[in-house]
Amino acid sequence: MASELGVAPVRASREYTIELIDTPQDLPADRAEQINLQIAGLACRACGGTDAEDPVVVEGWRNYCMNPGGRIQDDDRAVVAWDGGRLVGFGCWVVCPVEPDATVLWWKAAGVDPDYQGRRAFAEIVPVMMDHSWLLSFPPPTHFVMRTPNPLVYDVAQRWWASHPDWYEGYHPKIEDDGEVAPPADGVREIAIQVAHGLWPDVEFDPDTLVLKDFLGEYGRDMWRVASPRSAAPGTVRYFDRHLRPGNRDALMAICAFNR
Repeated sequence: MASELGVAPVRASREYTIELIDTPQDLPADRAEQINLQIAGLACRACGGTDAEDPVVVEGWRNYCMNPGGRIQDDDRAVVAWDGGRLVGFGCWVVCPVEPDATVLWWKAAGVDPDYQGRRAFAEIVPVMMDHSWLLSFPPPTHFVMRTPNPLVYDVAQRWWASHPDWYEGYHPKIEDDGEVAPPADGVREIAIQVAHGLWPDVEFDPDTLVLKDFLGEYGRDMWRVASPRSAAPGTVRYFDRHLRPGNRDALMAICAFNR
């Protein structure tokens, strides 16, 4: 499997082979197409739910994953989990310069096949995605950013950054038990505004709640049919219920100014 895809395994567990694709733009076209098709199929199952075979869902995700901007070869780093020849999880980075002099590491996409949720596929991906040497390979200031309508993704990110105390000060938002956002460290609110406007200038951003309104637009909502799961953290539940509209219309933006 690995030799067919032209990427090298970096981790192997009893269930999965984890592939690091450190220069996705160098993948041969036929191999990139194979991965893109599998990611599109995974997205249909994960986001379409019972409508996974609806032509609107299938065509929408194929268009997104097979056209410039959504393809793996448009990313700067990717990690893929395989069970034999089946792609069961992935994560993708895009490296973005933001004025005046910052580098933003955007965790642009991630997904796990619904059949593999709760089976540690994503847990195997995270350590390779969050490799310290790669995160620190860019000159400061360097910031992490992601956006998600999924409270469980927020919980995973928050726990990871909290496990790194030297960096966690720059993480935002820290959602408290009452569902509100703790005040950020000095300068982080301004960085969040700069990054949101730099990456998504056409999306409405609330700097107090870090919510991106209609982050995928009408086109995205047609493809994303499943309801977001519920978090086990009461504060996260209160935050998402209070500040994000249902139907995957809005996303939380999380940022960490970890290398200032």
